Amino acid sequence: MENSTGDAWCLPVLLIAAVFMYIFVLSMISKISGWSDLAKKYATDKSPDDSWWTVERLVLNNMESKRIVKIAYDDDGIFLDAFFLFKLAHPRLFIPRSEIKFNRTYKPILGREYHEFSFPACPTIPTITMALRTDEGEYLKNYLARSPKGAK
Repeated sequence: MENSTGDAWCLPVLLIAAVFMYIFVLSMISKISGWSDLAKKYATDKSPDDSWWTVERLVLNNMESKRIVKIAYDDDGIFLDAFFLFKLAHPRLFIPRSEIKFNRTYKPILGREYHEFSFPACPTIPTITMALRTDEGEYLKNYLARSPKGAK
């Protein structure tokens, strides 16, 4: 019987390499998509009072994600939060209502209704496009159209 203790280092090294690769890939996705730019200005630990809705499809700087971002609202702004496997490089965001500009709603021939927004205070992010269920999309449009709490 041969002793294979000489190869015992292989598994821990592969696991460490996999962890570093995971962190690197998450960081690159965050950087390329612009989430890291938004996080510099809007990262928060604050939680909304309202419940979270899943964003069916989110396009940020031409990077698409499907069902990995959640959205919630409060009187002051919107929250965006990534699925727990992505949280390491994608912190929760809180974007004040005053810094969100609703651009348009459009619907391809076949498919969901898309809502396009921009953030004038964060010029590196030209637009963010979200596909939400119809009732959620209408809620979001109406929410952004309302005057913020305490505004005259």
